[in-house]
Amino acid sequence: MIEESPRETVRFGLRIGRWSPESVEELANPEGFDIVIVRRPSTWSTSWVELTGFDGYVAIHADSLIYWNWVNDRERPPAPRDDVVVCHDLDLLASMVTDTFAGYRNHYSANPLLDRGAALEGYVEWAQLTAADDGFLGVRDDDQWVGFAVIDWSIELPDVRLAGVASAHQGRGKYRDVVAAMMQATVNRSRTGIEISTQVGNVAPQRTWSTLGWRPCRALETTHLVRASLLAASA
Repeated sequence: MIEESPRETVRFGLRIGRWSPESVEELANPEGFDIVIVRRPSTWSTSWVELTGFDGYVAIHADSLIYWNWVNDRERPPAPRDDVVVCHDLDLLASMVTDTFAGYRNHYSANPLLDRGAALEGYVEWAQLTAADDGFLGVRDDDQWVGFAVIDWSIELPDVRLAGVASAHQGRGKYRDVVAAMMQATVNRSRTGIEISTQVGNVAPQRTWSTLGWRPCRALETTHLVRASLLAASA
């Protein structure tokens, strides 16, 4: 079933829907939408061609997402080397997300109809909505904010929605402290584990996750079903 995405519809000025099929046999009709963002398990590759069969729509492969998780096995996780605080300053969060994710390549980047600046604004909004109740983890070196992690604690397996290191501090090993802060927070909240995801080609953070004991657990493919007439006009 395709569900309308009102926030993305307003943000990009196009009627956008999202479809995450529950089974490989599930069918849906994109008619009425300008773009439908489809997320399906990578293991459904044998039926991939079906997404090219909708009349009047072009299927664009937008990204491959890989998920990793860490299981809280009650052993002491690595300690962050910098200070970690739970912060509720949503303006600060907005500035950190904007700085960290400017130019970041995600599934929106694959679609020429979607404005990159609007996509970044969407990341900011997503982070602020997630952090509205529980705040976010801020990593600080003396008086400088160097990294953050926005985690959705409301679901059974907490999910890291966004995390990163400020551009001025990248390349200094600070991301390890951000990940260690996530792990410590998971233990402090007595949660069984935590999950995170990224584009499969984003190798650097995955190396850090692996070093700290995280393991890959699943993968999804993102496809945009785009109204062909709009795509042709943009060209």
